[in-house]
Amino acid sequence: MRKWRMKYRFILLLLLALMGMFIGVVMTINGPVHGIDAFFLTIATNIHNHELVIQILEVTSFFASKPMIIILSLLLVGVLGFNKRDTVGAVTVLAFVLSGYLLNNAVKAWIERLRPTLGVEGYSFPSGHAMLGLMLYGFLLFFIIFYVKNETVRKASIIVFSLLILFIGVSRFLLAEHYMTDVLGGYLLGGFWLTVGLLFYTLVKAYLTPTAPMNSKQYMG
Repeated sequence: MRKWRMKYRFILLLLLALMGMFIGVVMTINGPVHGIDAFFLTIATNIHNHELVIQILEVTSFFASKPMIIILSLLLVGVLGFNKRDTVGAVTVLAFVLSGYLLNNAVKAWIERLRPTLGVEGYSFPSGHAMLGLMLYGFLLFFIIFYVKNETVRKASIIVFSLLILFIGVSRFLLAEHYMTDVLGGYLLGGFWLTVGLLFYTLVKAYLTPTAPMNSKQYMG
């Protein structure tokens, strides 16, 4: 019981830290572009003459595009619901990815930060690619670790998905479709909502399987 209290205390502190840092980023983006945003915007401008680099960045960015998020989310929901018989997992992924999309759009409408590049649709902060990419691939990684027993596959998945999440964010500001702080804000808000989703999954699974409390230690590592 003490171990569980410590674990949930850590999760609460993590949520507070993520939201606190997100609010801190929000407070720094008003006014003219300067600092880290100006620095990376200059780099983005300089690399736009390199067609191969741009193509690589666009392919990377596509992994968190709306069509890819929809397709992979539905595939994950299908695997969890029909193959693994994990209804709670399927509902969690569907509910939190969808609500994450709505949350991202709501915050964008609230902040109303313009894009660094004219002609790009929608507001800039926070980056939807960074936020939803982190959430979707975070869920994928969690369920791979939860269901796959092969340690090599687990470790490879951690490396691959961590790098993919990182490169998706990098691609957004190097393509000049977002500022660096947009990506950072997307990671923080996505990390917050992903953590809430995993906590929800853990609590519901533990509630539904009271006769096997030891199994619940898998849910949150």
